[in-house]
Amino acid sequence: MPVVSICSPLYLLQVIMRQLVEAIQEVHRRGVVHRDLKPENILIESGSGGLHVHVVDFGCGSMLRERPYRKFQGTSAYTPPEWYQQNEFHAEASTVWQLGVVLYQMLSGNLPFSSTWEICHMQLDVCMEPSSDCQDLLHRCLDKKPQARPTLQDMLQHPWLQ
Repeated sequence: MPVVSICSPLYLLQVIMRQLVEAIQEVHRRGVVHRDLKPENILIESGSGGLHVHVVDFGCGSMLRERPYRKFQGTSAYTPPEWYQQNEFHAEASTVWQLGVVLYQMLSGNLPFSSTWEICHMQLDVCMEPSSDCQDLLHRCLDKKPQARPTLQDMLQHPWLQ
């Protein structure tokens, strides 16, 4: 089932988000960056063993590297502001931005920003009422400054994902 179709209690969203971050961290460990994280590329399997998150469609993926990428091949609504401002992005910071957009969508059913201008200039408006820990994680992931965003490991250690 696609991730956006879930209207679940907050604790299930925490489980899904934690598994998603763990899955992406494993992809990075294997030397690959997805570059197009969005609900359509996240599948959730529900069975007797609970929920299991799968990341699919690596068509925009690339080999992971330290230096910045200068070609963005993902979906514009999930594009980090640094791409629009500097025409480059780093893999982990961009991935964390995309995870923040996905988290916002899981919580609200909407995208956090509706235009390139908003992605680059508007502050995040959390119109739903998740916990303060969840709001903190959202704000950190969607920080306009890529160097201020958490790493994937930082996300896993965040109180909301514990």
